[in-house]
Amino acid sequence: RKHKEARDLMISAKVAVRIQCVWRKNRARKAFKKRQRVAEEERKKREEDEELERNLDALHEEQEQMLYVLRVQNAFRARKARKKFNFMRIAHMKMGEVAREKRRTDAIVRIQNWFRGIKTRRWFALNLVNLQRELQGRSWCVECVAQLATRRCTTCLDRYCVDCWNIIHRKGRKRQHGYDIIDISKLQPGGGQQQQSSNMFATNGFTEGSSLSLGGGIGHESSITTSGSINEWTEYFDESAGAKYWYNVNTGEATWIKPT
Repeated sequence: RKHKEARDLMISAKVAVRIQCVWRKNRARKAFKKRQRVAEEERKKREEDEELERNLDALHEEQEQMLYVLRVQNAFRARKARKKFNFMRIAHMKMGEVAREKRRTDAIVRIQNWFRGIKTRRWFALNLVNLQRELQGRSWCVECVAQLATRRCTTCLDRYCVDCWNIIHRKGRKRQHGYDIIDISKLQPGGGQQQQSSNMFATNGFTEGSSLSLGGGIGHESSITTSGSINEWTEYFDESAGAKYWYNVNTGEATWIKPT
């Protein structure tokens, strides 16, 4: 009986030891898994912290580079702005000098124009007779130089009397030429009569159908004598041409040929 009790006690002790071993094993396994899980979490957290540190370092370097770039740009822009400001200031000063020089030049030109105007008016007053004589010469027919030009060819740009126009422009391509009538109604033959030069240059001061001597005309002084009248025609003598001509006081027409 004692032997049986001892055996039962031993069996109970072995069972208790086995149960304790299983429980301790399970407990140790759970503790190990827990520590392993904690270690894994710590490793991940450490890796995340390291990644964050690397990102922060990279961001810091990038910000430093951007700061350096901005400083360089600011220095370049400041230098450029100083150059532009100096250039604008110099340009403004030069523009002021140019404006002053322009005002000085304009004043000089006005003074010169005033002086030349006075000089030209004096010269014109002294040479008015010669100018009118020259204008008179330019008003004669370029072909016969015996009658006043009453037609100006728009193609040839020459001046002709009626007879010469009909001869020159009678055939060929010249028949297609047109002409402008030269108004010579304001011309009065005789010595000492003066017309406004502006009107003479504009219209030549003649009317179609008139003829005068080459030497006589407006402003040309010549010895003119009256010997009689034939139906409103008056006879005159032009010393420069050395010939007589007849003038109609009503129509203003003049001719070398004695009217009948």
